[in-house]
Order: sequence, then structure tokens, then C-alpha cells
Amino acid sequence: MRKRSLKLFYAFLLLVCLIPIIAQAASDVDFADDLAQYNEPDVKISDPLEPFNRVIFQFNDKVYFYFMKPVAKTWSYVLPQEVRASIWSAFQNLLMPVRVVNDLLQGRFSESGIEISRFVINSTVGVAGLGDPAKYVFKLESSDEDLGQTFGAYGAGEGMYLCLPFLGPSNIRDTLGIAGDSFLDPLNYMTFDWKGTLAIHAGKRINYTSLNIGEYEQFKDAAFDPYIAMREFYTKYRRKKVSNRMSHRREANNGSGVKRLAGPKTIQKADGCSSEQVDTKHYFVQVGAFFDRDSMNDLSLKLSALGEKPVVAMYQRDNYEFYGLQVSAGLTFEAAKRVEKKLIIDGFTETTVLKHAVISI
Repeated sequence: MRKRSLKLFYAFLLLVCLIPIIAQAASDVDFADDLAQYNEPDVKISDPLEPFNRVIFQFNDKVYFYFMKPVAKTWSYVLPQEVRASIWSAFQNLLMPVRVVNDLLQGRFSESGIEISRFVINSTVGVAGLGDPAKYVFKLESSDEDLGQTFGAYGAGEGMYLCLPFLGPSNIRDTLGIAGDSFLDPLNYMTFDWKGTLAIHAGKRINYTSLNIGEYEQFKDAAFDPYIAMREFYTKYRRKKVSNRMSHRREANNGSGVKRLAGPKTIQKADGCSSEQVDTKHYFVQVGAFFDRDSMNDLSLKLSALGEKPVVAMYQRDNYEFYGLQVSAGLTFEAAKRVEKKLIIDGFTETTVLKHAVISI
């Protein structure tokens, strides 16, 4: 009887000792379920090569931190930001053939004419593209088209997601587009030596990196799973480009090439607070226009990570509404242009300076 009691006592002690382990195991299962649910993408993305893509993602991550970033920091130490921004502008100017051909392939004949005009103005008045008077003086905006978007415009699917060495996120359609656009890129014809061509593209990438140091780090820090976050961000961004939201924005133009958006019906903080009465006129830099508020979440988070406080303006156009994601830019046009230049350097390419009433906060 005594031995049986001792066995029961030992069994009880064992059970007591196992309770924390069982509880932790249950917690781990719940956490795994939560993690799986978190990683479930908001949009459907075909990624059968995810294990391989993750390896390439890690490879690119190491290349950035151990090579690109140190070299880019040295480059930024040698050249002031204004000079590096001008160099980036010159590289973008040289990509005119890519944009013109893709505009033509998509039937955007007026946009192709604008691109040619931009190239002539920026190559002459802008001194070989180092400046962008076509945009800031003549109000001619770049269409920013590529072959991947052209394929998409004709109904080609994006295919499975890919992470390319050195180049980063892509998909089958965009990878074929990159290959096709390379035949129109003048940088590939500046030298007949592949090593020279590679050096030119490396210099272009380093210069771009020097203008955006810290952006990738902030993105990684804000993401629970950087690979998943990058995959979703890229896919949503490219799907938006293919759907040509720029065509909807052009509906708000007055036909002169200058964006003249009417004052917003309401303006809100980007976090969704209720609208309030407007008072004084204020300058804003708009970084994007959207037909639903959810579509602007990525850009809003990016702005917040850069220390900006984005607001949302809602515009009424006949029988539809759209939203403008904007950043407060002061009370003068000169101040607004400085803010716009900073945002362009931070990677926002579709900026517009606007003036309208601001809410009382």
C-alpha cells in the first residue's frame, strides 16, 4: 500500500513538472498558427520557389550590408547629395528610349511625345540630364513605363514570384521585361567590353543606394518577415503600375500637361481620423493617387518610417472619388519644392505640389 502511494505521489510530481512543458508546447503551437496566419499574404502570389528565393534574398541582404552600403557611404562622403541626385537624374534621362518605345507599344502616343520633349529639354537646358527643367519648369511628367508593364497591358500574367541575385524582387513577366528593355538601354552600348558595362551599372546602383541609405534598414526593422513584406510590397506596387493608375490621374488634368486638381472635398490624417472644417491655404506634396484607401497603406507606412506625417485628401470627380496621399510642405512654393526634392531622393517618383485648405487640428 505504501509503495503504491509513493508511485502515485511520484506520478503526481511528474505531472506537476510536465504542466509547464505542456503549456509551453501549446503556446508554441498557437504561436506557429498565428505566425502562419500572419504570413498569409493579403494578395495571392505564386511563389513555388520560396525556399530558393529566400536564399537569394539573404544573399542580396548580405551584398547590401557588406558591400553596397559601405561603398555607397564612401561615395556620399566624396560627393554632396545635390551632385549625386543630378547624376541619378542623368541616368534616368538616358532611359528615354525604354519609356518612349513602351509608351508607343501601349498606344500612349501623347506620352511618348512628352518623353521625347523631356529628353530634348533636359539634355540641353538641363545640361545632359543633370537637371530636370522639363518637370519643374515646363511641367512635363515622365510616364515611367517599361516592358513588364507593356506585357501586363496586353493581358500577360505576372507568373511566379522571383528574387533575382543583385536585382532583387521580380516575377517571370518583369524578368522578361528587364531582358527586353536592356536592348534599349543606352548604358549597354557605351562600351563593347562587358566589364565596362557592368562597371557602369554598378556605379549607377551605388549612386542610387547612396541616396537611399537607411530606407532598406527601416523596411527590415518594420517587417515581421522581411521576405514576405518585400514580396507583397513589390507585387502590389507592380500590379498598381500595370493597372495604370496614372491614366486615372490624368483625368484630373486640364489638358495643358499641368496637374490642376481641384481642392479636396475632405482632408484627413492618414490614420483615419474624422474630417474637420478647413481654414487656411497650405502647400502639400502629393506622392500618389488611389481609388481606395487600403491601396495607400504601403506608401503611408513608408512616409511614416521617414518621419513624415501623411494626410489623405479625398477628391470628387463627377461620379467617382479618389484619394491623394500628401505631405504637408509649408506656406510657400519654394518650401514645397524643397520637400518635393527630398521625397524624390527618398524614392517617391510621382510627386506633385498642390495648394489647398488644411484642416484645423
